[in-house]
Amino acid sequence: MGWLAPTPRHWTRPDGSTPSLLDVWLSRFLRFVFLGMAAVCPVRGWPRRLQKASELSARAWWLWMRAWMLLPAMALALRTVRFPRLHAWAGRVRPVEPPPLPMERARQVATLVKMAAARHFGKFACLPRSLTLLRLLGQQGIEAHLKLGVRRKDGRVEGHAWVEFEGTAINEPGDPDQDFGLLRGAGYDPLALVGRAQR
Repeated sequence: MGWLAPTPRHWTRPDGSTPSLLDVWLSRFLRFVFLGMAAVCPVRGWPRRLQKASELSARAWWLWMRAWMLLPAMALALRTVRFPRLHAWAGRVRPVEPPPLPMERARQVATLVKMAAARHFGKFACLPRSLTLLRLLGQQGIEAHLKLGVRRKDGRVEGHAWVEFEGTAINEPGDPDQDFGLLRGAGYDPLALVGRAQR
């Protein structure tokens, strides 16, 4: 039962921040619940999923839930709000102190947004996913940038959206700058290019 005890004060997260005592205890409680569910779950494959879920902290679960709720709202807003206005809102950075290791936090949030999109009722294109990530990062004081690009493949024009932080694409496995030509200026419709195709 040693894993139920609060962590030492010098314990830090991968992003360099220190969790509060409440976060420590909530994380331990959630781990206890998920491991208990995994031990008694009779559905094939679910014990392993529940064990993976137990590895997330309380803060990570809170971010996951926010991403899960924000994804459909962002997809709807893309159809009802002018893109420059929505982009400005999503990219607004709160005047709070960013984490000591912002790149680690940015990658974690990107992973949680990807997990939320994969466990949702619907499918979301790259643009609402990237805007959701941009919004969640800005709320934590991390200034990232939305990138939009196009390429021609098999005679078709394909669009894509991604988020960069410190020049690195954080929600992409590779380097989309090499695969897509960046869109610049305001004379384009990003929704028509990247808002509806799943990638």
